[in-house]
Amino acid sequence: MCGLAGIVLKSPGALGEFLVRQGQAIRHRGHDSTGFALYGPPQAAPSLDVHARGAAAVALPVLLDGDGEVESVDRRCARGDELFLRVNLTPGADLAGATERVEATGGWVHGAGTSVRVVKDLGDAAAVDAMHGVSALGGTHGLVHCRLATESIVDVDYSHPFWARPFPDVTVVHHGHITNYDRLRRIMVGQGHRFATGNDSELAAVWLAERMAAGLAFEEALEEAAATFDGTFLLLFGTPEGIGAARDKYGACPLVVAEDEHAIAFGSEAGAVLAVVDPASAVVQMPEEEVVTWSVASTAVR
Repeated sequence: MCGLAGIVLKSPGALGEFLVRQGQAIRHRGHDSTGFALYGPPQAAPSLDVHARGAAAVALPVLLDGDGEVESVDRRCARGDELFLRVNLTPGADLAGATERVEATGGWVHGAGTSVRVVKDLGDAAAVDAMHGVSALGGTHGLVHCRLATESIVDVDYSHPFWARPFPDVTVVHHGHITNYDRLRRIMVGQGHRFATGNDSELAAVWLAERMAAGLAFEEALEEAAATFDGTFLLLFGTPEGIGAARDKYGACPLVVAEDEHAIAFGSEAGAVLAVVDPASAVVQMPEEEVVTWSVASTAVR
């Protein structure tokens, strides 16, 4: 079932608060876990959002304290034997190498880049906000996903958003099923790509980022994704420049979009958008296109 939503603010603001409201509005779609991808202006150096438990939670801070490419470590949240860390690297640091070192200890990298922050955990949006302070985070645009686990375990590391390992700052949230996942994954593994999970959503993120790295513009890559993936699906991809949607050709997974003077909001149902726009003035649509994009630059108030 799952639910997903997102927003592009016309001026930077209380992005986390808006995304939490969207997530709570669609918690009935699934609250095994809830995750957020929040974007803001690029920073001088990349960061990693990391989760570790057990022995990895003990070993990882020691490893990072002695890593010359790590500027600082924000111990964002601790629970039992779990740690959630924000690892800030030095300018010019090897992002892929830092990811490998973290995961060699048994940690999980949930997100990486200079513009994105990924926060995800078990429970609904309010529970994740209470644990991680999402509503206090600002930004320009972002995504939220409420998960009903159907094909993999209920575990924070298998929840959305997924980042496009090893490509920085590209994330995805997904509703539906990509039925040619196995074939596409075999091709990508043969090309040297590595996946942290068996989730088809993670594949979609890496596939799109790889096409963009090969030279396709964002909208072109989205159009190729809509044509390449089989099944019924709604995919929302986040990048530093904006957000794009790709849907199956049957339109089986609806997309609702609303715009008012402050923001453009979108999601898998009307509740996700009406929670953050003015119902009295917003223009609400259900676009028929398979691909839709929202650019921060083109929506910004001037």
